[in-house]
Amino acid sequence: MIRRREIMGVTAEHRVKAHVRDRDQRGDTLIEVLLALMVLSLTAVALILAFSTSIAGSADHRRLATANIVLASASQQAIAQIQANSTLFMCPDATPPTTFANNVSFSLATTGNSYLQGTNYGSFTPTISNVQYWNSTTGQFQDAQNDPTAPNNACIANVPVEVTVEVQLGTGLSPIFNSFVVNLPSGSLGAG
Repeated sequence: MIRRREIMGVTAEHRVKAHVRDRDQRGDTLIEVLLALMVLSLTAVALILAFSTSIAGSADHRRLATANIVLASASQQAIAQIQANSTLFMCPDATPPTTFANNVSFSLATTGNSYLQGTNYGSFTPTISNVQYWNSTTGQFQDAQNDPTAPNNACIANVPVEVTVEVQLGTGLSPIFNSFVVNLPSGSLGAG
């Protein structure tokens, strides 16, 4: 009988362990599944937000990089065309920004890039927004109309000019500027 109790005790203990083991292997509860789904969905939302921010930042960077290319190209074209036209260093009839704008044309010829080919700048518009003349008396650039030393408030002829090229980035965005000095080409002194 003792032996039988020992066997029965082992069997009963085995049944309890088997019952616990069966309960552990039955699967996850509904709460555990819902918590796992919640963690996965929060992770997915965070990844989607990160990707959308990255894509938006990439588009902004591409637009600024393109605008910078347009500004650099327009500035170099303006320098070349102004130096080629020595009459711009004399006193123009109209206001200097208008005269310079009428004598400088912008075109962007890039090979392999149909977005910016010929005169198509996309939404970017380069213009000459300001022209100032060097005044050796004051040692600074100043507008032609505001020069008290020039007769009849006219421009100062045959001196370096500071030209500002402006590129409009589109509606709602601030323009970018590049100011540079263009010297009268050597050997081509205009009459003042």
